[in-house]
Amino acid sequence: MTMKEEIIARLAAFRAEMTREGVAAAIIPQTDPHLGEYIADHWQVRRWLSGFTGSAGTLVITDREAFLWTDSRYFLQAAQQLEGTTITLMKEGLPETPGITPYLISHLVKGATVGIDGLLFSSTAVAQLRSSLEKHGLKLNAHFSPIDACWKDRPALPDA
Repeated sequence: MTMKEEIIARLAAFRAEMTREGVAAAIIPQTDPHLGEYIADHWQVRRWLSGFTGSAGTLVITDREAFLWTDSRYFLQAAQQLEGTTITLMKEGLPETPGITPYLISHLVKGATVGIDGLLFSSTAVAQLRSSLEKHGLKLNAHFSPIDACWKDRPALPDA
């Protein structure tokens, strides 16, 4: 199986977990519980799911689509690494590119749930996201972390 085929299979497995938990969209940042930018292999969830190796970027997976938001430092790299994976590059900072929350608000049906691993967001970010979503009839599940069910050989937590 090629890397692109593996990415597509990983997305399908992740979507199956989303469906099982009633989540319409998931937001996967490139960080760890310390909100670090350079993180241990165990926390490379966005990288494992998308194949994108840049240090900055957020993956959003819906039941039918997947998107990677990243900044101009990574436009070329992301385009190359995402090619053939079914993940669409969202170029942050360009006027035509919506932010993640506005995108979700405009594309999800009222009553839908957005899932995040709350350990990977500040409490302020979780509160702001919840408030923004609720104003538009959407819900937030801040305890959505099905990656262990998908990533069978996930690296162990660092012990240092």
